Amino acid sequence: ETLCVVCSHLNAGDSPANFERRCQDYHDIRRLMVFTECPARGPAVQAPGQKMAPTPGLSAGNDLLFFAPPLKIQGHSKVLWVGDLNFRLNKPNAVSRAFVRKNNLADLWPHDELYRAMSTTGVFRGFDEGRLEFDPTYKYDFGTDEYDSGPKNRAPAWTDRVLWHGSKVLLLAYDAARHVRQSDHKPVRAVLAFAQDRFTRTEQDTSESP
Repeated sequence: ETLCVVCSHLNAGDSPANFERRCQDYHDIRRLMVFTECPARGPAVQAPGQKMAPTPGLSAGNDLLFFAPPLKIQGHSKVLWVGDLNFRLNKPNAVSRAFVRKNNLADLWPHDELYRAMSTTGVFRGFDEGRLEFDPTYKYDFGTDEYDSGPKNRAPAWTDRVLWHGSKVLLLAYDAARHVRQSDHKPVRAVLAFAQDRFTRTEQDTSESP
């Protein structure tokens, strides 16, 4: 069983073209990211008929290449994808801020670009996420808990996310560190518990769906 952790910063901006670029960034990362070998302790997983040599510098017999042939992100049994994904809210700035002030976050969820992308474009298809029960994490004035008051007056958004794909994953906590003021974002944190599956990989998954 393998765990893949992806940290990405997708295209910024709040225009329709930026949204499309974010979705394309996701697909490009999935298509281009390939893991060719991974030194690990334990038996090797290999394709039938393929001979695998011990990793140089590691003791023979115990430390082997854990998987072969090359493995893409979607070929791992569990995937954790985190980062500034930059998806915005399709809601007027003033309306979004008013909803946040009233702690009316649930009415903002249907306008979240990531939710729309997951249901209509195949982006992060099959991934899970905790409920967004914390204020949007972008964009704050530096050193404060106030949303952007600069010339661009950017609208609030849940740009920073933690998503996962795979079975036997339990979310224990998902929130934002509101006391952190060294950035124009509020960091997001998630506590996850992973249970191990019995897992035998016999061939490379080359599909575009995890």
